[in-house]
Amino acid sequence: MSNDDGIQVAMDTYFPWNEWRNALLHFLNGIWADDYAVTCRPKIAFGQVTLRRSVDGKSYTCSGKDSDRRSAGIAITTKRDHFHETLRTDDAIAIEHALVRFVRNDDFRMLTLKMSTGELRFIKRAKRSELTIVGRGLKPLIVLPPRDLSVEEADSLDRMGHARVLRHLESRQAD
Repeated sequence: MSNDDGIQVAMDTYFPWNEWRNALLHFLNGIWADDYAVTCRPKIAFGQVTLRRSVDGKSYTCSGKDSDRRSAGIAITTKRDHFHETLRTDDAIAIEHALVRFVRNDDFRMLTLKMSTGELRFIKRAKRSELTIVGRGLKPLIVLPPRDLSVEEADSLDRMGHARVLRHLESRQAD
């Protein structure tokens, strides 16, 4: 499944767009449970937009392509019991709590996360399974090309459960 086809949680878990609630809950529960499958690469990618937790777990950043879609034309009711929240922080705890409230409360229709790295807006559509994500001021994630690992890097990865990296390094040294 390509990034445009769905939502990617961590490294290798994918959800279709209509399961956006399950994807967010899977991500948040994995973070809170310290599940290695999520914390090894703590990110959630909604197509071309990614929300990434820092290595120290204290903040979030967002990256990707700015979305051309505007929230205009999306039916957002203005009833008193429906609300929109704007968070202006990179703080991990505040962002995680806002995301779980957004998922669980049907009256919470729009969440805007304004971080130092850009802005993400999550908008619930009329149908419960539909979500629109708008990104503004985002920078593309720079992916570094692969390089050879030093013995120290391989040892640290091995301690984190990546024994295959060490085996690869040993086989390369044997050649």
